[in-house]
Amino acid sequence: MKGLIRGLSLISILFLSHTIVSAQGKEPVGAVGRELKGTVTLSGAWAIYPTAVAWGAAFQALHPKVKIDVSAGGAGKGASDAITGLVDIGMVSRDPDPSEIKKGIVPIYILHDAIFPAVSEKNPALGDLLKKGVKKNTLFNLYVKG
Repeated sequence: MKGLIRGLSLISILFLSHTIVSAQGKEPVGAVGRELKGTVTLSGAWAIYPTAVAWGAAFQALHPKVKIDVSAGGAGKGASDAITGLVDIGMVSRDPDPSEIKKGIVPIYILHDAIFPAVSEKNPALGDLLKKGVKKNTLFNLYVKG
């Protein structure tokens, strides 16, 4: 749990240092103060992985003595790795299960992902799709009901 709190604190600093600038427009707030060093480990959802890598790179640019180690492997792995203490932060792209919360998961929502249908220009049905369109109900049945 101590590692999770440390990791969450560091990610909070990462977010602040990347997005908040002092009123004078000088250094980012997170860059002021003592030099940070150490390692923060994250694992989990593929949906969050690109964002975590980008945040980690931005944070490391400001604090080169901090290593951010991000690995993907799925939401279940992120929750499990955080619960067992293998990582500081578990990336989970779903609401935590009540049993995970009982084991110490503290959800911090950072983003939502979405599905955007795409059609290949080589799709033989493209002409009909462009002419007739696709009904919302059809997409719902495909992506939600399977």
